[in-house]
Amino acid sequence: MAKQKEFESNGQKYIFQRPPLSYVGKMTDDSKDQNGRLIPEKYYRKIMENVIVSPNVDFSFFDEIEQNKEKTFKPYDTEYTFVYPGAKKIAEMEYDMQDGRGAPSELKTHEQLMKHIIRVDGEEVSFDFFEESDEVGEFFEVIDEAAKFFKDNEFKEVVGEAVAFFRGKKK
Repeated sequence: MAKQKEFESNGQKYIFQRPPLSYVGKMTDDSKDQNGRLIPEKYYRKIMENVIVSPNVDFSFFDEIEQNKEKTFKPYDTEYTFVYPGAKKIAEMEYDMQDGRGAPSELKTHEQLMKHIIRVDGEEVSFDFFEESDEVGEFFEVIDEAAKFFKDNEFKEVVGEAVAFFRGKKK
């Protein structure tokens, strides 16, 4: 397995370096809560500190790249704005989107997207907001687009690639 890899995203070159295999499990274990659930924010911090060796990155590095990132979406009469919440918030949201066992929760995912990503006239939306709509499909269309927006950013791309390299997976 290669000990280093160069990765390029949006014109930015990154160098990943695999730490010793004995450290792989320790990094993962050190990133878990008392119930054994992985805390993405801790895990990604360890990846940024120990795997992405160039440039020197942290959450704010990615926020500078994505600053003021927004996307509008208008499936029917209402215009929705999706706002980039920041790399650290994305990592925190990933944890909050899990159930108590660490499995993805559809309900919690919807709640997190409405609270941190989806805006109408600058305000967050809620289930009640969508209940007032005559188009039940609008909720699912907006959630699906917001989920794509949540995943489509430099932070998720680079950290995902670094994790795959760290774990010995080909992407």
